[in-house]
Amino acid sequence: IRILKVTTNSVLPIEVRVPRKSYSDYQPELFPDTAGPDPALTLSEWLAGENKEPNLISLDPNKDKPVAPKKAEKPAFPPSTPPPRVKTVEVARDPRPQSPSQRSSSPAPQTSKSEDPDDEESEWYVPKAMNIVRTSFFRHIFGKPLNKTECYDNLKVLNTAQQNHVIRASKKFVGVSWQGPGGRVAILDLAKTGRLPSTTFPVLETGSTLIDFDFSTFYDDIIATGGDNSVVKIFKIPENGLMNLPSNLTESTSVLKGHAHKILSVDFHPTADNIVVTSSGDFTVKLWDINKEAAQITLSHFSDFPYSPTWDYTGSIMAVFSKGIIRIIDPRQN
Repeated sequence: IRILKVTTNSVLPIEVRVPRKSYSDYQPELFPDTAGPDPALTLSEWLAGENKEPNLISLDPNKDKPVAPKKAEKPAFPPSTPPPRVKTVEVARDPRPQSPSQRSSSPAPQTSKSEDPDDEESEWYVPKAMNIVRTSFFRHIFGKPLNKTECYDNLKVLNTAQQNHVIRASKKFVGVSWQGPGGRVAILDLAKTGRLPSTTFPVLETGSTLIDFDFSTFYDDIIATGGDNSVVKIFKIPENGLMNLPSNLTESTSVLKGHAHKILSVDFHPTADNIVVTSSGDFTVKLWDINKEAAQITLSHFSDFPYSPTWDYTGSIMAVFSKGIIRIIDPRQN
């Protein structure tokens, strides 16, 4: 499990580990089924009111291989044999004073088993282990930065107060807000780490001051950007990244126009294909059809800037923060 930490001049992968007896075996509690690359819904299905959970895939490399059944644990007592009844018998003590030597040799209370099923003084006794510490699969978790050879170094990260995100990642690329004019995003290949060249190299250029960006939920090479010119752009990253391009990537595949003020946030839908949601300084939140380059839904009942529209697990409702209030909204009903 890795976390990417961005600094002023580097991106540091932090490896998160949970102690285990064996690190070679698959740990299902650490790597549960996760959302796969296939959308659960189309745009038209979602607009019609359908809701589905994400299509899950297994992270187990041996999922398709037969798994040996686990051996059944032996019970403390055979199924046909009930646990023994235990009876505590108090032994009468001599009331006369005793010397220390006599006191140490005096009989102590004894415990004997009662074989009589009709003995009313006998009681069931089943030993139980005391659970003082709460059981958890994630105890003693710790993070450790990786070696410099596995980091990205010599970066020129741009981090300003109006930016929503400085770093985003897909399964293939890492996007980092980059210094320079024109709203730049450096696209780094996750498989190629190390020190970046000191000379300039091709980056993604949006054409206006960058405020937010996001990678597609289902396509690792699709990225959406939003700037202070109220325009949202969709870019397709070449298969090998941007390093081999002769110049910056400036040509977008889609342009979404309709907001009257700067973009505040850009986020893709978690289960439906071809949907991106944006919030703007014009006090609106819009849901866009990327292929048609048109807003399908506009939420305009905000009296201040709407921040951070966040979807639930199924993408059926969202939470939006505005003027000290968090609103829970089903966009299709509002």
